[in-house]
Amino acid sequence: MKPTHILLALVLIILVASTATYSHKNRNSAILNVTESISFEDYASLRAKVISEYNYSNYEVVALFNLSLEKSILGVRGNMVEQISLGNLVANEPIWIEIYIPEKVHLRSVQFSHINILKSACYKEWCLLLINPLSKDGAVTFNYSFRFSFTEQNEDAPFNDPCYTSIEREKIALPLSLASIGINSATTAWKVSFLLFKTPWKDAKAFLIVNQTLVPLTVGEKRVIPTPQNSQFLLFAGRFREIPGNTTQGITIRVYYPQDEVFEIFPGEVLNWSKDVISTYVHLYSIVPSGNYYIINWNTGKAKGNGFLNGIIVGMWSAKGDIGLNKRLMAHELAHSWFGGYADFGVLNEALATFSDLYVENKFGKNRYSVVEDKALHGDTIPIVKITKNVPEYQHILYYKGTLIFRSLQFVLGNEAFFEGLRELLNECYGRECNLTDVQAVFENVSGRNLDWFFKGWFYSTKVPDYDVKNLKLNQKAGRYFLNFEIIDKNNFTMPLEVEVLTSRGRIIKKVWVAGSVRVNFELEDKPLKIILDPNEWMVNINRREEIDNIEVIIE
Repeated sequence: MKPTHILLALVLIILVASTATYSHKNRNSAILNVTESISFEDYASLRAKVISEYNYSNYEVVALFNLSLEKSILGVRGNMVEQISLGNLVANEPIWIEIYIPEKVHLRSVQFSHINILKSACYKEWCLLLINPLSKDGAVTFNYSFRFSFTEQNEDAPFNDPCYTSIEREKIALPLSLASIGINSATTAWKVSFLLFKTPWKDAKAFLIVNQTLVPLTVGEKRVIPTPQNSQFLLFAGRFREIPGNTTQGITIRVYYPQDEVFEIFPGEVLNWSKDVISTYVHLYSIVPSGNYYIINWNTGKAKGNGFLNGIIVGMWSAKGDIGLNKRLMAHELAHSWFGGYADFGVLNEALATFSDLYVENKFGKNRYSVVEDKALHGDTIPIVKITKNVPEYQHILYYKGTLIFRSLQFVLGNEAFFEGLRELLNECYGRECNLTDVQAVFENVSGRNLDWFFKGWFYSTKVPDYDVKNLKLNQKAGRYFLNFEIIDKNNFTMPLEVEVLTSRGRIIKKVWVAGSVRVNFELEDKPLKIILDPNEWMVNINRREEIDNIEVIIE
């Protein structure tokens, strides 16, 4: 029988008492026939009516989760006692509440204190209850258990996936689904605490992932946590070593790695790179999302990771097949502290995080823009504006083309206006999700320019510039060379473009605007050897090489 049915049976029992306990062992079909189990449509209709006609904004909700974990022969088992206290009630003034009990939870008992149930309507895991408070304070206590075996692994999922599961002897990652109470139309947020009462290890380190935030836990100590969205969060726990450090801005960084596992990368190197990356982002964006960062190596052997508001979890420190620290992965995931944690830009989070990690790598001596452009040119089958979810089939578009679009915007606006725009964007979108329209509005406001042509061309189309050099002429007069040629864009973009000419004596770069086509002239002291379009990889475009009149033409 599902937990919802348990609750249905419970409802009738507690009609006759202010406090009652119902165990799943006492199920009774006759009792279930009395309570009301309704269809999805009827439940949705009742819920809408309750929300529209009742408003209990003075409600207070305080939840305490008490979790105990222990090893078993087959894996790990846990017991959870969840107490939800309701405050500011008015005795004998009935109110509606909504209870959710996840299907995965093995409910052992439920206890209502100082509350009578007058009416109930349930659909699957959801129940709307009309309760009659017997005093200004009431409570609901859930007692449930769960088990995970060593065979129940889901390590291919991202670390922030609600279903991620990793069961090993010295570390575990568990998805937790909690019972919850919703107060219809209430404006007061939950006050939630979590107590990790017991673990299989005396020296355990533990974290919760709650709403894209890493919350460190100390065994035996109650910790206030953010209210879990959708009643779900993840627990990571195990035997880990810790190396602490601080950035020059006073931000604390702690690096964690499994105690009894071998690593080719020295943890101190991880700490130093984390300092460099976080310091660079703080300087670049003028925002400190968190005063504490947690860098966790879960050591899955897979080069993957996830970034949170205040830290990252990675599967390994070295890139697959490489020797040395995977600096790009760490810089990318740490960038999500700003793009995805501090402010949310939906599918654009990956483009902005990749832009940031490329900026950091370039600052510290590794230019990867040409590699990213090669990847951006593959799989461009849909405009970014039409992508609503970050899935593998759109990775080349979101991560790589999206990155170079923002780099192109940097080229159009200049460094000062562009980075001022990013800082303003983070401030405007703090704590909420912004869309492409918001992004365009902020950059237009900061730059004082109409950028509709740029956003329409890049975000609403699958095309990229496709440049060609035509009608090249080279004349020599009085010891000087006069070079002129036409640049044609087959896809008719309007974009600024750097044009570089190399001679045996050096190089000259001009910035021109191409609106379909443009004529370019150079006066040189020596014979031109190469013409390079977009030499600094400011945009994604079709790359090619050719030779015209003994001059090599390179389109980067």
